[in-house]
Amino acid sequence: MKKFFFIISILACFIACSSDKEEEIITLELSQSEISFSANEETKDLSVKTNGSWTISDIPDWISIDPKEGKGNYKITLKSEENLKEEERSATLKIVAKDKIKELKIKQNAKNVELSISKPELVFDAEPIADGLTLDIVSNEPWTIVDIPEWCTLSADKGEGNMTITVVVDKNYIDIKRDATIIIKAGSKTEELKLKQEALNIQIVFSMMDLTGTYASDILDMGFYSEASANSIMIRSNTKWTVQSNATWATPDKNNGNGNQPITISVTENKNKTDRNGEVTITAGSKFLKLIIGQGGMIDVTDNPYQINQRDNAPHIGDYLIKKKISYVDPGNGGKNASWNFSNLTVLIDKYEANYRAPNMAEDHTYRLGLDIIDPSKISANSLIIYTDNVVNTMYYYEIKNNQLQAMGHENSTTLLQYNPRMIEDKYPTYYGDSYKYDYQSDVWYSGRNDFRTKGYYEMKADGYGTITLPSGTYNNVLRIKYVQTIQYIPLRGVWEGPLEYEFITYKWYVKGYRYPVLETMRMVDTTGFETASLGFYYPPTDHTYLKQTKQVVSVDNKPITNVRSTPRKTSRSESVRPILQLTK
Repeated sequence: MKKFFFIISILACFIACSSDKEEEIITLELSQSEISFSANEETKDLSVKTNGSWTISDIPDWISIDPKEGKGNYKITLKSEENLKEEERSATLKIVAKDKIKELKIKQNAKNVELSISKPELVFDAEPIADGLTLDIVSNEPWTIVDIPEWCTLSADKGEGNMTITVVVDKNYIDIKRDATIIIKAGSKTEELKLKQEALNIQIVFSMMDLTGTYASDILDMGFYSEASANSIMIRSNTKWTVQSNATWATPDKNNGNGNQPITISVTENKNKTDRNGEVTITAGSKFLKLIIGQGGMIDVTDNPYQINQRDNAPHIGDYLIKKKISYVDPGNGGKNASWNFSNLTVLIDKYEANYRAPNMAEDHTYRLGLDIIDPSKISANSLIIYTDNVVNTMYYYEIKNNQLQAMGHENSTTLLQYNPRMIEDKYPTYYGDSYKYDYQSDVWYSGRNDFRTKGYYEMKADGYGTITLPSGTYNNVLRIKYVQTIQYIPLRGVWEGPLEYEFITYKWYVKGYRYPVLETMRMVDTTGFETASLGFYYPPTDHTYLKQTKQVVSVDNKPITNVRSTPRKTSRSESVRPILQLTK
């Protein structure tokens, strides 16, 4: 019996223990299985319902949880950090209560970057204002600007938040529009700003050195004589330009320039007897100027002291000298070893300023001298010459051609004269005893009407040599040349008043070492021998300003100095010349 009760007690205890184990079954519930956060910092709650102890694991670093563990039911706080990236992020948390596991999915939105600009395009003039143009940038993030062209400067190329920046562009030096696109970046957002700049209306011309006037043509001749020398011209422009020569013997002093600047072309000596030619091109954008560089060849000259020749006596472009108008003096006799005394001269006009220059090229790239239209490619270097002075308002046109000084004609405000065939005024070389005679003809327009023409001959003879005494002293190695021009007037309309034929007689005295004569006498008579006009010109040797050196070729106490010689200066092409004066001037 006792044994029975013992077994019953053990069974009761077993049943009691089994009952206790059934009461410890763990439950675990979450208030939600997924939580979403905005991109900003944000707090959210989660309820945990359990009858046991619990812990939370697999927590990402951008989430903070309070508390992370506990027992029984709890309200848990989850706090997200701001998402600084433009990418959504997520994680799965594990909540564990003994053998119970629950997963909580969390995610956070990507950052919402804001970026905008106040205008999509900025347009600038070719010559922009110095202050530039402004642009507003609106953003909630740091931003940077890239792809900035080299001709553009920004007040800032990076920043944060809202900002106004200034955009400044360089002057557009070419006549082509230019544009660029710059990029503003904030996170993954971008904005494009288009930059546009107008083309420059390029202005580039040849100008006088003092900028007081410009040349009509974009192509000019620049002539040089055979020796090494230099010449300059002004470039007048509103932009940058470059310079290039196609001739190794003609070198510009600069390869580029900007705005108004002179350029100087230097040439080496031409040791050949033929002319040579080259080009210097000045370029600005699509526009250009061109200098046609011509250099004369060397001219051989004999040692004969009594001669005039092209090298030493032909008019030279760039020469300037002073002469005096005097009363007519008897020229005296010619012959060998003559002695002419003109120590007492009566001056009527003290200062004639004689200028010798080259013609300017016309817009059609030709030379227009009176009625003659000349293609520059058909002439020699330094061959066209215009003479003017400060008293007679007339331009006299000449060409040195075929070893001759050929008069082409002259013009002023009322009269235009053209020789056809041309009148030959000098022959090179001419020695003592030489004589030449050429026919000529001219048409004359007065106030726009071709009223008459002339014809005749022009004769020259070197009729004497020796010494000459002038108010400035006595000079040796003198050659005298007599010129006779006959003029027959042929009326083309109306009745001609006065004689129809004249003879114009000129004597010139040349001193070795001086390009131009030191004295001229002129006399005009009609067919009856009646003198209609007479005068003279005195060129004081001390006023021959074209000479590189003025050596004293005068006497001491009126005693002649023999074998004295100075060297004429061959100047650059930027000026011009004139040979003998006609009484009709």
